Amino acid sequence: MSPVCRLRERRLAPLLKGVRTDASRSPPLIRLHWPVKWVVPVMPKAFKVGALTARPHVRGGVPSGRWQVDVPDNLTLSGKRKRVMFPSAREAEQGARAILLEVQLNGGYGRLPQQDCITPSLAEVAEHWVRDQQVRVDAGKKRKSSLVTNLYQLAPILKAMGHLPIDELSRRRLDAYQAERAGVGRKPETINCEIALLAQVQAWAVEQDIIKKVVTTDRLPIEPKEPLVLTPAEAVALLTHIPEHLRPFVRLLMETGCRFGEAANLRWRQVDLDAGEARIERRSDWGPKSRYSIRTLLLSPALCVALSERKVSPDAFVFEGRKAGRPIDDIRCAMRAATRAAGITRRGQLANVRPKDLRACFATWQASSGVRERIVQSLLGHAPGTKVTKRHYEHPTKPEERAASAALWDQLGPMQ
Repeated sequence: MSPVCRLRERRLAPLLKGVRTDASRSPPLIRLHWPVKWVVPVMPKAFKVGALTARPHVRGGVPSGRWQVDVPDNLTLSGKRKRVMFPSAREAEQGARAILLEVQLNGGYGRLPQQDCITPSLAEVAEHWVRDQQVRVDAGKKRKSSLVTNLYQLAPILKAMGHLPIDELSRRRLDAYQAERAGVGRKPETINCEIALLAQVQAWAVEQDIIKKVVTTDRLPIEPKEPLVLTPAEAVALLTHIPEHLRPFVRLLMETGCRFGEAANLRWRQVDLDAGEARIERRSDWGPKSRYSIRTLLLSPALCVALSERKVSPDAFVFEGRKAGRPIDDIRCAMRAATRAAGITRRGQLANVRPKDLRACFATWQASSGVRERIVQSLLGHAPGTKVTKRHYEHPTKPEERAASAALWDQLGPMQ
């Protein structure tokens, strides 16, 4: 090769650096014919995908073989234009469409700069969570009483940790909160409910893309409590010592197993004394616990006679409280006095019989009588197949335990 040709080849080398030599791909093979004046590679043309432009990437005046998608500043969250690289034109087109979808969903492409991301405090997140729950209450997806309970549970949490950024919650802080609450005499059940509510607020924050994960800790151990189940004889004695104006109400709890709120909010238009029925249903001012709680209570003839003497207008409450036009709200003092007068004790101490215990008594009495579990669930207003009925309401009675033990003793026989 002559010196002139070598000189021309050295000058042409930078221009041919990005030229492909495979004729099956683009850009096509460039054939050289000597003498060569200038050789310019054939470059693909840029194309538009919506507001984005995809073009071949060029470095030092030479195509690199890759493609770039230019994202203008008005489509990025940071306010600065971005350049996204792709290995081929086809992938550049697909990537541009994905970028446009992200802009449509998030209002921009990319992430905000770190200095612009201010994590809200736990109190601020809790405020927005409460507003969201209020919307659920208005839509009928959550009971108002449940939201009121949540507000009471949130109060000590926000007092202790409300000033902290929500992403600074840690297991150690939650453990310290549990120790602090236990130190002021709060029961483990109460503390566990508060921690569970805090996890619920954090889960909502994760859904809103405020934080990345939920921080929680172990539940405090709870000592098992001996269930309080009255015998039918004890129930009769208790009912005898209940004040006369409260006796039909307590009798209704005993023989139907309904919840306290269901009985207290019962109106006369829901009661049919001729048929011996009372309908638990949703109203504009009150609603049952769940859709399975909507059911018909069966009333005994004795209870119907006692209620017929109290019947007034259809819109009035069947069991009015001390204030006119308001339902009965608390009978714990009367229950405690009747328990003392009836002499109901457990382990040598006066039993603490609460209205909710009568619901468990009803479920246990029905199960002991051989009533099928599905029937008991229907009478209690539980979902079919739920484990709540057996776990929390049906309890073994002392006579049943003694009978089971006595049967085994008979099989074992006397001591040799």
